[in-house]
Amino acid sequence: MSNIRQYLQNRLSYLILAGLLLRLLLIVIRFDEFADDRDAYLGIANNLLQGAGFSTLGTDHPTAFRPPLYPLLLALFTGIFGTIGIAILHLIVGGVTIWATVKLGERLGLKNGALLAGLLVAIDPILLRYTTLPMTEVIFAVLTTMLLWLWSRADQRPSWNTYLLTGFAFGIASLCRPSLLPMLPVLWILYLVNDFRGMNRLDRMIKSTLCIVLVGASAMVTMLPWGVRNLAVFGHFKLTTTHGGYTLLLGNNPVFYDAVVRQPLGTTWGDYAAEDACSQTSWINQLNRQLDERGLVSEFDRDRAQYNRVIKNIQAEPLMFLRASLLREIRFWSPVPIGPQARSMNSAIYWGTAIFYLTVYLFAFAGLIFVLRQPASKRNKWLPALAMIITFSVVHSLYWSNARMRAPLIPVIAILAAYGLENRRSK
Repeated sequence: MSNIRQYLQNRLSYLILAGLLLRLLLIVIRFDEFADDRDAYLGIANNLLQGAGFSTLGTDHPTAFRPPLYPLLLALFTGIFGTIGIAILHLIVGGVTIWATVKLGERLGLKNGALLAGLLVAIDPILLRYTTLPMTEVIFAVLTTMLLWLWSRADQRPSWNTYLLTGFAFGIASLCRPSLLPMLPVLWILYLVNDFRGMNRLDRMIKSTLCIVLVGASAMVTMLPWGVRNLAVFGHFKLTTTHGGYTLLLGNNPVFYDAVVRQPLGTTWGDYAAEDACSQTSWINQLNRQLDERGLVSEFDRDRAQYNRVIKNIQAEPLMFLRASLLREIRFWSPVPIGPQARSMNSAIYWGTAIFYLTVYLFAFAGLIFVLRQPASKRNKWLPALAMIITFSVVHSLYWSNARMRAPLIPVIAILAAYGLENRRSK
């Protein structure tokens, strides 16, 4: 047994090394992309380093538009190492993601399939692509995978300590992207449904509810400093961000409906020139003018106003909202990029990406069937992973969505795919 463990451990080490070398190669080729600050995380990090606090790019105005974790990490690593610090950070989390995927797979019952799941993560096109950009994809992927690993550990060794540690991980991950937060009620429902079908229903339901409460309480305490900071700076206690209203309105407005939803499948806002009246740039400029005309200066007031506008848009065109939601779900799970980026891709890379994801999806679906066929007691350990899939799928059917948004699910999908292949071979 010890020889087998040593053999698997060696293979895991080689796999992590290969994944790191592949990422390092991409970093060398695309190093200039680390300056491409698409989501202004790097700008906030620079402000932190310059003593301007967590503030809007180019100003000293405090902001809560972006979640705090990633800018803080960027400030730490770039403050010590400069721009190469982003590469170091992303290399570290890339290796840890591969390791955590394998370890999570082992806890979920995979044998050699756990290494296959790690391999799929090591070569995943989305995780590789965002290794060279200062965005949250690779960071959030490692945080969600570590969260699921800790949750599986807590399920096997339930105690106050293990659940509180899991809650801490949940809070940290939510400070990277708050879209994770709905996972708690989703998981609670899955637990109750699964418990109701098993033995000792009431006892198991109470334990499951206590688990959710402990994890949730620990997560809220972990996020508390961010909420207190927002209260002190803005007068609003907010554990998430002021980004939600904008992100929801971005895909639920008449201009987007006309420019994208009513157009042939594959059309994106990127197909329109910036000066076009129905382009994303024109829409954003018009939105900001309208908010300014209403005298809405505070991020919190603007966020609330955008949420209110979304409600009115949905009430005015409910069918278009449903069509847009379906489109967002398609974009979320699309095996290939959509829009101008897809048309500029090398055909071999395009079709290779399509074949890769379609194959992974096929075996992941088979793995999901095997999971659902298990007895309730064995299926229980899979429920956090399933809850995460449901959560992000639903959230991004409502909020802005594209393929990169599924980055945190890539390790879970890889594990399901490996589980599906492993069980097909055993039949």
